[in-house]
Amino acid sequence: MIKVPAELPQMTDGTGATVGNIMNIWASHYHECRIRQHGLVDAINEAAKL
Repeated sequence: MIKVPAELPQMTDGTGATVGNIMNIWASHYHECRIRQHGLVDAINEAAKL
């Protein structure tokens, strides 16, 4: 497993291109973290059944 980044990229200006790029990075981090977290929850729930 990998740790979630301690800091997400910051918006350096208000251009649409920057906002779009940063939001894509944030969404990518969220989805990667969500997948790992769901896997961890599933593993814990399976272990609890034993």
